[in-house]
Amino acid sequence: RRANQSACDIPSFLQLISKMTRFAILAVENSAAALVAVICCCRFLGFGMHLPVAAAFQPASVNHYAVSSRCTNGGILSSSVPVGPAISSQNHIILKAASSPGNVNEGEDVDDDDDDDEYIDDSSLGDWRAFRANLATSGISTGESSEGSSSSSDGAIETSAPPKQSRPKSVSRKNEQLLKSQNEALYREYESGVWAHEAPTAEVGGLLCRLPLEAEIYRNSAYNSVGKKLQAILNGDSSSDDSRPAQSSDVDKEGGGMGSSPGVSFSLTGAKTLWWYRKALKLIEEETAKVTASAVGGKIDTTSLPKDSIDFLDLYLSHQDTWQEVCLVTEKNENGLGSTVVLNRPMSFSLSDSIARLVLFGAYRNDLGPDETELLVKFSIAFDKEVFVYLGGPDELESSASVIHGIATLKGSKEIAPGTGIYIGGTEAVEAAVHGIMQGMCSPSDFRFFVGKHRYLDGQLDLACLLGKYQPVACSRALALKQC
Repeated sequence: RRANQSACDIPSFLQLISKMTRFAILAVENSAAALVAVICCCRFLGFGMHLPVAAAFQPASVNHYAVSSRCTNGGILSSSVPVGPAISSQNHIILKAASSPGNVNEGEDVDDDDDDDEYIDDSSLGDWRAFRANLATSGISTGESSEGSSSSSDGAIETSAPPKQSRPKSVSRKNEQLLKSQNEALYREYESGVWAHEAPTAEVGGLLCRLPLEAEIYRNSAYNSVGKKLQAILNGDSSSDDSRPAQSSDVDKEGGGMGSSPGVSFSLTGAKTLWWYRKALKLIEEETAKVTASAVGGKIDTTSLPKDSIDFLDLYLSHQDTWQEVCLVTEKNENGLGSTVVLNRPMSFSLSDSIARLVLFGAYRNDLGPDETELLVKFSIAFDKEVFVYLGGPDELESSASVIHGIATLKGSKEIAPGTGIYIGGTEAVEAAVHGIMQGMCSPSDFRFFVGKHRYLDGQLDLACLLGKYQPVACSRALALKQC
């Protein structure tokens, strides 16, 4: 209504969309009805049936990314981000026309300012992440372009979901059995409602999956000389090679693209991905040969390298340091500060005196007081059979480890973000964990200790995602809490 009556600036307009969407989520309990409400809001603002909210979860390219990181004990932590959404048979929705000239009485005074300053508490939204996951994979198609849609005589728009696609129910049997042996309750949660999907930006409680160097260069074509070089190669091949894979935009023009029908075969996207991946791999080999050719006596003088080679070397070394990382975002605020811990860098699964001291007191503490010695003894007793310690990152290694778990009542812990069900704590939480284990209320596998972290300043976390180093993924807590 406000969009039609006044000229809003872009920030106000986006804030309006956000408010209407969140009110729709609050107002309706049933997910299908909430979806209809959000669609009506967006249609009324002139966006059509495709929601800006759902569209935000699609990356710049529609590639399928899967990160599988092997751990030292043979387990696999996998994060798979499917492109083709799972379609529910209940996604058969009829939308009635929500507005007509007769809905507003003539001369009625309409108050446009009644919701200007209303505040919505995020904690009151409930499990909005699960709702968003359902929304992102609902497979709603536009009434204008979908062949399966039709209009009834009374103005209703009927949209039927595309045919249901078969998707694998298991990513890794070995991984799932490992989770079952560690935590039966978390395994049941994993079996009953695990989900994951791409997210537009990093969010607390979500994951960051380190992309291959080939993908980083491909996504970084606007900011890095190596990426620009790859893009030039791809553009040259696409103009001269008739056998190149069909572009997704070409398919869209024919009415069968990913934007109009989520049921399109993945083979077209897979062929395009394979095409640019091979070009990127060849470019990496060529750039590596250039750098190594300048070595004298087995050493490389970086001051003598051209700018392109320096840019490539920076990307290569950064990738080596963070190879196949799967990180949990534990902190992010509007001031540009952010923190993550690496989930798939196990340090030790058995306890020793040095590991216990590292977890409790950090890397450089040797002199302990009576209370600290008592805590060390109790910790060694509680975690004598097994302990799960990880290298969380290169920063703050001198500090005591943080503990991450899913127990809401554990003293000294706080939820990293409302609704995530993931909790983090320090020394007080460790003491509570020791007490819970010794009382038989908890198990050692309920807790993950992280020595160090990745610390980001001045918006560097979002920049790392923008430059193609990481793919943000929203996920259910079962993926984040399981042990490697």
